[in-house]
Amino acid sequence: MGARCFGFDVDESVRHSYENDPSVDSDGRSCYESSGMIFRLLNVDSDEFWAELNLRGRIGSFPPPDIIHASPPCRAFTSIGRLAVNHPPRSPQEVRRIDVLIERLRRYESTLNRPVVWQIENVPDSRPFVESDVFTVTLCGTMMGHRVFRHRLFYCN
Repeated sequence: MGARCFGFDVDESVRHSYENDPSVDSDGRSCYESSGMIFRLLNVDSDEFWAELNLRGRIGSFPPPDIIHASPPCRAFTSIGRLAVNHPPRSPQEVRRIDVLIERLRRYESTLNRPVVWQIENVPDSRPFVESDVFTVTLCGTMMGHRVFRHRLFYCN
């Protein structure tokens, strides 16, 4: 679509999934092609990340964002996790993670002299734990032509 995409994550092992999209070659074999996304190992949960974004309007040498998509871990909210015997109980930090992210995104948005679109994607089971008044929409993988019947909730500005 012509957008330049930058992905930040604290886990180096996910670099491949940021930078590559599954595809099929001319012989029908599964392969990967470049997603065009640039990955940077960085902790977006850190106060330093948000301080730099609010102060400079950007992170490092990357351009200021026009759209921010965040996808925090959903383990604390999944229904399957509540059924698992070995699943640890939710910590207060995990439960507040989406609200904290909404607060940080709103604070960043208020420092700008231009609009920025943001959205946070998570499982539908996260909704009861989010106290922020925010627009939500639920989408399913099948709506985008994927063969995955998996719903996701998007918290948006």
